[in-house]
Amino acid sequence: MAAVIDRRLWSVLRDLADRPVRFRVVAAIVLATAASGLAGLAPLALKQLIDQGLESFPVSATTLYLGGLYVGAMVAGRLAGCLQGYLYATGDQALQTRVSVEVLRELLCLPMRFQLHAPPGALVQTQNHALQGVRLLLSLACLSILPVFAQMVVILTVVAGLFDASIWTVVAAAIAAYGFVFTLGVRRTAAPAEQALASQIASASIFSDAILHAETVKGFSAEGRILARYRERLAAGERSWRACYVRRAETALLASVVFGVVMSAALLLGAAGVRSGQITIGEFVLLNAYLLQIVGPLEATGFAFRDAAQSLAYLKDWNRMLQVTPEQTQNTTGPTACTTCDREAGVQIRFCNVSFAYDAGRPVINDVTFEAPPGGLTAIVGLSGAGKSSVLRLLQRHYEPTAGQILLDGTPLSHIDLHALRRRMAVVTQDVMLSNDTLRENLLIARPDADDIALHRALLAVGLAPLVVRLPKGLETLVGERGLSLSGGERQRVAVARALLRDAEILILDEATSALDGDTERAVWAELIRATKGRTTLIVTHDLSVAALAANIVVLNDGRVEEQGAHGDLIDTDGLYARLWRCRSAGGTSCISDAAFGTH
Repeated sequence: MAAVIDRRLWSVLRDLADRPVRFRVVAAIVLATAASGLAGLAPLALKQLIDQGLESFPVSATTLYLGGLYVGAMVAGRLAGCLQGYLYATGDQALQTRVSVEVLRELLCLPMRFQLHAPPGALVQTQNHALQGVRLLLSLACLSILPVFAQMVVILTVVAGLFDASIWTVVAAAIAAYGFVFTLGVRRTAAPAEQALASQIASASIFSDAILHAETVKGFSAEGRILARYRERLAAGERSWRACYVRRAETALLASVVFGVVMSAALLLGAAGVRSGQITIGEFVLLNAYLLQIVGPLEATGFAFRDAAQSLAYLKDWNRMLQVTPEQTQNTTGPTACTTCDREAGVQIRFCNVSFAYDAGRPVINDVTFEAPPGGLTAIVGLSGAGKSSVLRLLQRHYEPTAGQILLDGTPLSHIDLHALRRRMAVVTQDVMLSNDTLRENLLIARPDADDIALHRALLAVGLAPLVVRLPKGLETLVGERGLSLSGGERQRVAVARALLRDAEILILDEATSALDGDTERAVWAELIRATKGRTTLIVTHDLSVAALAANIVVLNDGRVEEQGAHGDLIDTDGLYARLWRCRSAGGTSCISDAAFGTH
């Protein structure tokens, strides 16, 4: 168990089980234990009733007392079980809520590198498995292992006191045999169970991707291929589950053999004891009842440990996720100091000898150094794959540089609280992602305290106010999964409106208007340019007419700064930027790729 689940997960589970949950769980365990103990004592009253009470006619007070004791123990056990069921169910629901929130919180705290390698469908399945694993562990603790253990203690105590060594030897042998059978069963079912859960995660990922990218799937008539991959993953899971069920059946068969041997041996010994006068008929009935109560709990305990192994398999992905360092704690001391930038105060954003690679051996940015002056506009241009968007991701600390530093007002970003840093930024990306919620909620994610006046002002600035008026529910209109009920241009304008609404110190625009038509793009850019006044703004764009407005233009080529400066100075230099500008002015695109190699 320790090899699968480490202390951190146990600590998380302990913290999630707060006082109200712990009270319900502990109370449920106590009641379940009491019910099991009463069930273990009831046959003892029945034995006394048979041996003493039934010998007296008419019915004596002793008979009534023993009969009442027997029935009372059974009824009390049932009442305890009913109350235990209520407490367990409410505690389980409370814990499920806390686990759901905790898993999402942890996922949101993990770095982008983890998110890129974990498909959404797989993450959803991880949460489902975590919920199932916690629920299974809780049910085993409350309903199986601990109550059964209490019942076993009562029964074994009575057996040891009433019967001779031969009966006790049979019981001890039964315990050992069941222990061996179920330990073997747990080991043999572990591997196929883990393979089945892995197939579930893989199939959930395919299912989620197919729904999220339904337009692409339909556009390429790829339904058959997607279904084939999905069916293949499900079939692999089915085969693993079948292997798991076969091994469970084999375990149950072996347990049945042990049950038959134990019952036969004990009853033969008990019958011999009755004939020889060593035990009474009541004790023989008691032995039979206890054997059933011993065998049942032993089997229940074995199956419970088997299910516990299953629950640990469910929790394995959550446990693996907890091993990933959250982004808030990454790089707290910062990388190496700046070597080539001067340390003049007042520069708000500086990239100092920054290098970065998504994967080892595949650098994306190499020794990048530039300044973005406070309140000024800085444009980052270059051909596709030059590293432009990676620069912006590093600025937002979605990733950490592998070398160099990024400074904000002279302070390394790694020394600034992550959430405080991002609250100072407003971002518009080229790939706009909207949640399946109302238009209002998609805007309020930028500024939760914004009122309707502020929302209307932001929508008016990007030309969306007339659209909102036409919508039947206005701001309460659902935008659909990823905002697909809106056009690409409308989604991008919502993203721009969201950035304007945030009213942050730093504005980051990554191809912010690429999906807009010419007239709308000019209108939105006019509003964005007004919004940049007094803010430090970084723009990634292929539109050099926009870049020309910047006080500083950083030209990237193959992850390096090829040149930087104002538009006029770069034109006079006649470098890569000038060649790209001439291509744009000529209205052509074929020469752009040549410009990168200096052949134009």
